[in-house]
Amino acid sequence: MFLKRPYILLLLALVFASTVSVTLLIVRTFYSGQLLYGFLVWNLLLAWLPFLFATVVIMFPVKHYVTFFFGLLWLLFFPNAPYIVTDLLHLRPRGDVPL
Repeated sequence: MFLKRPYILLLLALVFASTVSVTLLIVRTFYSGQLLYGFLVWNLLLAWLPFLFATVVIMFPVKHYVTFFFGLLWLLFFPNAPYIVTDLLHLRPRGDVPL
């Protein structure tokens, strides 16, 4: 029922990276007065969902109905996870506001 140490460390690293990313977006929004990259937060949330579904399956491996249900959810949301990488193509300097 508990997660192993490497998995917890990975989870903490991803939470830290996501928090830094959202914080930088908030700072950029206040600095520029424009929410140009707000879609990144939504895409980040969609990228987190498959990870969270897989975590539930790891925590409850014996319950077949849980594995099946969250496995289907993982399959449904997984295509959104790599999509966050393509969002980097939209990043470019705009006027007086740096990336």
